[in-house]
Amino acid sequence: YTYFGQSLLPLIAGDTDKHRDAVFCEGGRLQHELHAREHEAKQREGMLYWPRTQLQHSTGPEHTKATMCRTKDYKYVRRFYEQDELYDLNADPDELNNRIDDPALAVVKLGLMDRMLTFYQETSDVVRHEPDRRW
Repeated sequence: YTYFGQSLLPLIAGDTDKHRDAVFCEGGRLQHELHAREHEAKQREGMLYWPRTQLQHSTGPEHTKATMCRTKDYKYVRRFYEQDELYDLNADPDELNNRIDDPALAVVKLGLMDRMLTFYQETSDVVRHEPDRRW
């Protein structure tokens, strides 16, 4: 199968200052995917991860599906059940002002949405390099 990771070693070693210009992330679950909750976590009330595991067992938006595309200047979050988010990281590095509906950033938003779609088209449904020997 094709792998899409790139080593950060040349960047860390100072051999280059160029790397990818965007980062993508995904997480959470669809509301009906109850099997995706962390049943294995042996957490009890008062333990460090107790609040987190309890949120995963709720049916609210606390642990639902979201995807993200972040560049040096902007961060776009596509949420499945809640409002999407868009942040200007230069003007708002703490991501306090969601500008998803700001007409001034409409072109930026469309660009990041297109980047995310392109990323998923490039990296999803990968096929094996070698034929399956069973056939």
